[in-house]
Amino acid sequence: MNKHSLLIVSVLGLAVSVLSSNEFFIGSNTPVWFLESNSADSESPRLSIIPNALEEAGLSENNATLHFLDNRNDEDSHKLLKKQTKGLDELFLEILVVVDHGLYRKLAENIADALNYVVSFWNGVNLRYELITSPTVYVNIAGIILSKDPNALYYVQQSKNSRGYVNANKVLFEGGKYFLYEKRLKNYDIAVTMTTEDICSVGAADICYSNIVGLSLLGKTCHSHLNTAIIEDNGGFGGIIVATHEIAHLLGVPHDGTGEAIRCLIRDGYIMTPSASVGENNFKWSTCSQKILHKFSLSSGASCLKNAPNVGSTIIPGLSGKLMSASQQCARARYSTPCFNGKRICNALSCFRTDYKYCDADGPAAEGTTCGENLYCRGGKCVPEN
Repeated sequence: MNKHSLLIVSVLGLAVSVLSSNEFFIGSNTPVWFLESNSADSESPRLSIIPNALEEAGLSENNATLHFLDNRNDEDSHKLLKKQTKGLDELFLEILVVVDHGLYRKLAENIADALNYVVSFWNGVNLRYELITSPTVYVNIAGIILSKDPNALYYVQQSKNSRGYVNANKVLFEGGKYFLYEKRLKNYDIAVTMTTEDICSVGAADICYSNIVGLSLLGKTCHSHLNTAIIEDNGGFGGIIVATHEIAHLLGVPHDGTGEAIRCLIRDGYIMTPSASVGENNFKWSTCSQKILHKFSLSSGASCLKNAPNVGSTIIPGLSGKLMSASQQCARARYSTPCFNGKRICNALSCFRTDYKYCDADGPAAEGTTCGENLYCRGGKCVPEN
């Protein structure tokens, strides 16, 4: 996904807590690991389980903050799926979430803070996929890795060029090989690295262009060591749409205005637009994306996505906007304070840039952010909070 010349990058926090049709999102069986660098062998970092991590972070069946929202229209709603159900028109995306040390440091190197953030973040991705009705897509957090030191993710550090940018193309392949050969990391379909580093993608004349915020390979979800993605995130829910976008690429969905999606206009600003933008369509899929994903779901390319994960006791996280205010979201994006409050922040959260001394809107406030008295943001709109 490309950055845009208008500095509309990726602060598109949409994480919402929902009692939804997805009882597979995360549960008591979801493992959490620490990853530490190994001085004896830099390419064999130490992976250690963190026992009872989710429960101690307050993320359990009994402690989770429930916010009952319906993410679909009434005619699209359907009952909770039973765990044993596996239909032809269903996809289960088991995602291994890898947090680099820069992001872990932004989250105060606190396990509970990091896990609450990560779970809320990926629930935002889940909410975007719930808008797709054919196939029904279930996002599952298959595991979470927290990088304990800067060199733990060697495949990121070794991919830095002389200008300090991380070569995302190299990360995909080198990271993919690590995940493939690490025997304890088997029960996942997609591995996504979340980083605070500035990434770049190799283009013409082998120049690495830093105008991207995420990268993945088209249609490679079920291909070993190619089923990876990398996204930039600022610790303020800035990478949610980017993550949604890059996972869709792995599911065979191209940019709007290209290939099979040529009939859907880039300027309409849906999730699969090649350049980040603001507007209500940021929260939605184009008709092209939906048709292509449906076609992919029936192909052999989706063969690994048909098994429903056993998550144990289902955990439903709290709203991201309740976890982090508009002011905190601006601060995490390296700005200071919101330039204005009220309903406009749901479509574009404008923050004052202390470096350039002006207001800049990188995207909407996170779902659940207060936008008035007894009002909160949902789907780009300021609506009553029940």
